[in-house]
Amino acid sequence: MTIAIIRTQKTLRSCARAVFVLAATVGVAATFAAAVGIAGCGGHTGPRLPPAAAQPARSPAPSAPPAGRVLRLGREAEGVVVDPRTGVVAVGVRHPDGIVLVDGRSGALIRRVAVPAPRHIALAAPGGPLLDPAEHANRLIEISLPDGDVLERIRVGSFPHAALAVGGHTYVVNEIGHTLSVLAGDLPVQTVPLPLAPSDVGEAAGRIGVVDARARELVVFDLTTLSPVATLPAGLGPTHAVASPDGLMYVLDTAGGALEAFDLDYQPALQLIVPIGGRPYGIALDGPRDRLWVTDTASDRLIGFHLSTLSPRPFVSLPTVRQPNSVAVDQSSGRVFVAGRANGELQLVDPPRG
Repeated sequence: MTIAIIRTQKTLRSCARAVFVLAATVGVAATFAAAVGIAGCGGHTGPRLPPAAAQPARSPAPSAPPAGRVLRLGREAEGVVVDPRTGVVAVGVRHPDGIVLVDGRSGALIRRVAVPAPRHIALAAPGGPLLDPAEHANRLIEISLPDGDVLERIRVGSFPHAALAVGGHTYVVNEIGHTLSVLAGDLPVQTVPLPLAPSDVGEAAGRIGVVDARARELVVFDLTTLSPVATLPAGLGPTHAVASPDGLMYVLDTAGGALEAFDLDYQPALQLIVPIGGRPYGIALDGPRDRLWVTDTASDRLIGFHLSTLSPRPFVSLPTVRQPNSVAVDQSSGRVFVAGRANGELQLVDPPRG
């Protein structure tokens, strides 16, 4: 059994599309077919509840030592970002809550910042500040780099989950509030309704893409007007995403075990699906090296993809720390950082050049 994977290639002078079909594994195809069958079943006349958001697998004990170097930071490490200008790595930890700042080059601890712990951390710009969507505080917290001083605590919507700074504004997706908060500096200027449970946000080709984990959709807005442009199905259980400079937004279908790419330019559309298997959850883009990094929580693996080919091509799979929910890349050096939630660890990996 096979499943069609559609890839569209933008040309330089037209909006023509080329379609390519790739073979997929029987397991992914069977999972997809089963889900379609269940969704189409008759006989249920009551109201249908929306599906729960997909979650990472409960990772097994690692079967091999993690690649690279491992640091113990605290409990439940999740959410990681790297500042390419200062080399500082920021990691969220819990019990007690905070963000740990680490020198990404030496691995030395810089500071622990006592703030409500995030599951996602973002950078407003190279050099900072950090953006901490503090879910249980309903605040977006801005933190300076490299010193780690708290600059702002801005009220946003209910249970902020991820943040993006672009074009002089900051966009915060509020998971329980079903909204997108738009900030100009420290002032909320607009609130945009979203379907069910937004889980990530990115910008590509002058468009904002919001992953809705429960609606299983990618919702696309115009960056300037915030008017809706498209709502696209995004698999069996999408969770996290990254956007690339060429107008693509890569979305992990965690429940479906796949990587999806959406072209947000012109008429937004699904461009390709690459089966991964397992339970992919963390995702990071290495723009200068044209690579994509994905963590599989079902197997404790870090998978690297080349993006210079027609379809993302895996080139390495490395053992990780346990429960690798988050991953980030230093855009200057290419070093990869994986946060392991199970044991509160940060893994530093210098991947192969191939």
